[in-house]
This record gives sequence, structure tokens and C-alpha cells, in this order.
Amino acid sequence: MSAVTPPLPTASLSVEPIRLLAALTAPPPPMKPVTPLPQVAAPKGRPNPVATEQKFDILARADRPYRDWFLIAALAGARCTEIAKLDREHIGEKRTLLHGKGDKQRLVPTHPVIWELAQQLPPGPVAVEYRGRHRGERLTREQISHRGNYRLQQTLGLAGVHMHRLRSTYGTEAYATTRDLLAVQQLLGHASPATTQIYVEVGDEAMDRAVEGMRAA
Repeated sequence: MSAVTPPLPTASLSVEPIRLLAALTAPPPPMKPVTPLPQVAAPKGRPNPVATEQKFDILARADRPYRDWFLIAALAGARCTEIAKLDREHIGEKRTLLHGKGDKQRLVPTHPVIWELAQQLPPGPVAVEYRGRHRGERLTREQISHRGNYRLQQTLGLAGVHMHRLRSTYGTEAYATTRDLLAVQQLLGHASPATTQIYVEVGDEAMDRAVEGMRAA
């Protein structure tokens, strides 16, 4: 009796390649919806006013026209762009008209020192080029910011002091006087009181009074 030769396992040899091909060509499974990550709030800014004594020193030592700009920032809360758009005719004895971001206008009380300054100014732009062939032309926001900050830091030697800090000082002093965040918001021309809070520094004395007024029994 002759031995029977078993058939070759051709089917078993081809199963794995077929499965692999099917896995490679099959459409991907539907993706599960991704749960959105919670939004991380941007870190809140910190108020950065100059000290009152430092403000006095700046206004005492600065020469014109820089002192004019510093006065308007510190006593009207004006941004550099608002100083650039300010004309002598916008300054009244009782109110000053400022043109803010997006050309939004607001009226702020005119400080007596600013009204005194206005009497010395010619009609037209408050901040103008005072030298060279462009003498008398209106300065831009960038020019006022660059020149004013250079004067503060290099000429007066006040490292880290810039014009926007004078505006922050205005907000801080206004809040210290009124304790009215809404009033300060309107003075600074902010759309949200949350922005105003960044400008307003609460002094240690106010925090001390707040705790001293608490009762335990």
C-alpha cells in the first residue's frame, strides 16, 4: 500500500496576507467626538502706576513740550493716541474732549493745571513737531510714545517709567478719591470695568481699613 501525500496547506498560508490586506484597506472607524479642553483665562494684569512723589518729580523736571504730554496723561488720563488727536480747541475750562480708540469720544473734567496750560497753547494740535522742516506738523501716537518714553527713561533717568504708567496713575488716584469703579471706567474710556481694574491699585491702607472693619462677634 502506497503512502498518501497530504495536500499542501495553501489556504492556511494565504489567510494572514488576506487579513493584513483587509486591515490596510478597510475604512477607518468613526472618530469619537473630542471633548473640548477648558479655556484658560488670560493672566490678569497688575496696576503699575508711578508713585505720587515720582509724578511730582517728573512734572517738576520735564521741559516742554514733554511736560505738556505728561500733564495730559497724568491729569486727564489720556493715551498717547488721544494726545496725538488733541487740539487746543478740545480743551475747555470745565471739560476736555478726548478722541479714544476707534475714534470714540469722551469728555473728562479739565484739571485746573491743564486749563492753565491751554492758555499758553496756540490753536491747533497740542503735540506738534517743533524742529526741522516738519515744524508745526501734528505728531503721531508712535512719535509721542517714543519721544516721551525716551525723555522719561534716558533724560530724567527713570528706568521702567513710561507714559502709559502716568495714565495708570490717573486711574489709581481717581479711584482713591471716589471709590467709584464705574466713574473711573468712564474717565479712562474703558468698555469693561474688568479692564479698569487692571489700572486701579488698591493701597495697603485701604486693605487695612477693610480688615479692621470686620467683626468677629
